[in-house]
Amino acid sequence: MNRTKFDDVQSEQEQQVEKMIDEHQAQFSALFQATVDAAHNIRNDRQWSVAYYADLRNAEGYNQHRGEMAFDWGLSTRVNWTANASVDFWDAKSFGPNRSGGRAATEFQYRITEDPNVPQPFLLSFSGFGEWLTHTSPTYKAQAKLTIPLGQKTGVSVPMSVTYASRTDLIQESHTEARFGFSFDAAKVAAALLGGK
Repeated sequence: MNRTKFDDVQSEQEQQVEKMIDEHQAQFSALFQATVDAAHNIRNDRQWSVAYYADLRNAEGYNQHRGEMAFDWGLSTRVNWTANASVDFWDAKSFGPNRSGGRAATEFQYRITEDPNVPQPFLLSFSGFGEWLTHTSPTYKAQAKLTIPLGQKTGVSVPMSVTYASRTDLIQESHTEARFGFSFDAAKVAAALLGGK
């Protein structure tokens, strides 16, 4: 192992420092490996959550209720699947008929970059969404998205997507819409500008 020597450090002190490093190097290596293994297990573990939301308004508005369930599963180190579904109820009070129904969405995300330690990988995802409410036409959307990082540790990436919608009022095109833009991670951008300090 190469070590930087300081001119103002005596040989005996330098040997003591090197001895301390050698004694604890295995512990730090084990800690790093344990951290990597824990992150891998969390990424590939299954997560399930249940939630309830309510937006209660005064007599001049309507109330919204939603019960939601979400599921996340890392199928492998490079494939992740998420899904969620909800039951919705809109209490219109005296403004009109009540509305009820549900929503469901799912997404498969594929990590194109093979190295799991790369902080900004190339990502390809496919997602679908459906919504069904009384007194409203059903809504269906499907999307394919490619996320291209601009370098590593920059916090900047370019997402490009193609979206299909069953209702033309949801997108600007007839039924299909293509988009691209820039995505910023403020923390990574700040770290890059500060030289990673």
